[in-house]
Parts: sequence; C-alpha cells; structure tokens
Amino acid sequence: MTRKEFLALPKRLPDVKSEYDDIYIVPTYRVHESGYRIMAVVGANKDGSKEIAATGDVIWWQFLAHGRPILHSDMDTNNIQHFWCCGCKLRVGYNYCSTVDIDVVNEGEE
Repeated sequence: MTRKEFLALPKRLPDVKSEYDDIYIVPTYRVHESGYRIMAVVGANKDGSKEIAATGDVIWWQFLAHGRPILHSDMDTNNIQHFWCCGCKLRVGYNYCSTVDIDVVNEGEE
C-alpha cells in the first residue's frame, strides 16, 4: 500500500482500545507544535482489516507481555514502518492528545 492509501483508511474512534496483529507507522508530513512530525498508527489484522488507530508525534512502547515477546520492525520503499511481534498482540490505547500509547501484550490479555 502507498502512504496515501494508508492515510485514506477509516479512523478508529479516539476513546477505544484495539488489538492488532500488525502495526504500520505512516508519516503524515504534518508537523506537531513540538516540531516533530505527526505519525499515523495503522492497525492491521490477519483478516485483512486495517484502520488508522491513532495519530501523534510520539509513540511510547509499553511492554506488558509475560515471557519473551519479540518486537520486529521494517520499512518499505514508501518509508512506511511496519511492526509485529511473535506470541503477542499490539494494543493501541486511547488517542486524546498527540502522544500514542502502544502496549505489547499477550494474546487475549485485558
């Protein structure tokens, strides 16, 4: 997918938490008042569904999964960062401000 296709995806409501199999970090090319670029966090699931889960200039990764979750990432030729992990899920928290919380949790964990 191109950056424009990612940014045209539906947006999740800001007061919802969701879990995804994969996360893509997509540059919006907008600049936050902090001076850093705003990123779109796109959640994707194995069934092919995708949505913009949140936007922000900072992502705080919170590792809550027990055992040894392994976080992987890569970037495609459109400068889209892709993150995934083995044996865990990526939970995107509420999106009330410019900071996005992403937790790495065991599958099915509250």
